[in-house]
Amino acid sequence: VVGQWSEWSVCSKTCGLLGNEHRLRTVLEAPGAGRRCPVLSQTRTCRNVSILPDCPQPLRPTGAPGPIVRWRLGSWSGCQTFTSGNVNRGNATDCGLGVRRRIVNCVAENGSLVDELNCKRSSQKRSLTNVQACNLPCDCIVSSWSAWSECSIECITNRTLLLSSSFGNGSHINSTTDEDPDNPHVLRTRTVIHASQFGGDSCPHLRERKECNLHDLPDCPQYEWVAGDFGACEIHGTMAVCGIGVQTRLVYCQETVSGTSGTIVRQTSDERFCTGEVTLPGASPASNPVKPLVSWTCQVQCPEDCQMGQWAAW
Repeated sequence: VVGQWSEWSVCSKTCGLLGNEHRLRTVLEAPGAGRRCPVLSQTRTCRNVSILPDCPQPLRPTGAPGPIVRWRLGSWSGCQTFTSGNVNRGNATDCGLGVRRRIVNCVAENGSLVDELNCKRSSQKRSLTNVQACNLPCDCIVSSWSAWSECSIECITNRTLLLSSSFGNGSHINSTTDEDPDNPHVLRTRTVIHASQFGGDSCPHLRERKECNLHDLPDCPQYEWVAGDFGACEIHGTMAVCGIGVQTRLVYCQETVSGTSGTIVRQTSDERFCTGEVTLPGASPASNPVKPLVSWTCQVQCPEDCQMGQWAAW
């Protein structure tokens, strides 16, 4: 992906014959594998040639077959944007591919200006460029901060300890590169809009963390197994009155929630809180994750004498 074309540069000639003007565009996003960017620079003949003055006439030293001339090269300017020399490094459009310029003149031995054709037709090298591409530093640009996240824990297990300490009042912002799960915290982030390039300022930190305001969190529920008494021994089989049977009892996971309005005790349908398979962030693990037995085998002693039931109907 490439940007828009810049404005056309100033003409490479200030007098005489036709000169060139240039325009450029930058790469906004690098192409994928096997693909190439389109043309990034264009050159055309200057469009304002009608207002260019005539150049000084060539100097011809007495007795010489032609003028003794050379190219005189000025110093390169600093790297500039295509449209102006002012660079706003906070703007992604004013960095990346830029241009620098220099003055190139054809001069005689005495230093006076002569037509460039004299240098081009002499033993001098071909006409030298007065415009060159360069890289403007791109500072890293980041987005605004996001809103603070929810606290990394949902509840607290020791409110007495919390009230006796200064921790958990929601202050002390620190930059961070990880979530540091050891302490309850909230996070906020920002993203990179434009990465640093060509020696520009590097990106600032992208994540900040601060401790949660734990005073606003509820107490963590407590989960424990509750087991009732075993019932009577039930013998298998509709006609059996003695032998091996089964005793059963009610076993369930109980949740106890304490709050400012009192304590609520209730049965929960999700036994994973008691087994420890599920734990609320901030809560302590289940103290006794093994579920008590719901049933076990029992035996009803059979009498020594034979016992028979009533006669069935004919």
